Amino acid sequence: MARIDATSEHKYKFCIQGEYMKESTLEKYLVKEITKLNGLCLKWVAPGTRGVPDRIIIMPEGKTYFVEMKQEKGKLHPLQKYVHRQFENRDHKVYVLWNKEQVNTFIRMVGGTFGD
Repeated sequence: MARIDATSEHKYKFCIQGEYMKESTLEKYLVKEITKLNGLCLKWVAPGTRGVPDRIIIMPEGKTYFVEMKQEKGKLHPLQKYVHRQFENRDHKVYVLWNKEQVNTFIRMVGGTFGD
C-alpha cells in the first residue's frame, strides 16, 4: 500500500516503486480506470499558462482532483513545482503519479477498484 509522504521533491508525491511505464501509457491507463468509475479525466490545456497539472479528474459526488503524470525516471520542472505550491497554498492537492502502482493506489483512494 502506498502512502503520501512529504518529500523535498513534492509534498504530495506518492512514495512507492513499481512497474515502469511510459508516461503516455500510464496516462491512458489512468483515463481508462477513472472512466470505469463514471469519472471524467480531462486533459488540462491552459494556453499561456505553463506548469499546470496534466489532468483534472471530476468524480461523482462533487470530488475534484488534480493529477500530474510523470514517468518513473522523470522529474518535476521548477515551474511545475511553483504551480503546485500555488495550488497547495489554496488548499488543493496535486497528486504526482510516477507508476502504475501509484495510479492503482490513487484509484483506491478516490473510491474505486481496478483491474489490470
